Amino acid sequence: NARVNNVVSDFMREFEQSPLYAEPVLRVIENRTIADNVPASVFQLNVSRK
Repeated sequence: NARVNNVVSDFMREFEQSPLYAEPVLRVIENRTIADNVPASVFQLNVSRK
């Protein structure tokens, strides 16, 4: 799951540099286990545009 977190943080870093960036709120809604016991996180990304 660390890899997933890295992907998210990398995405957020790139996202913060985009012109649309305006205090995005990233929340983990729930952690669920999918096929073959692969952990997955469901995220909700709320972005208020400038």
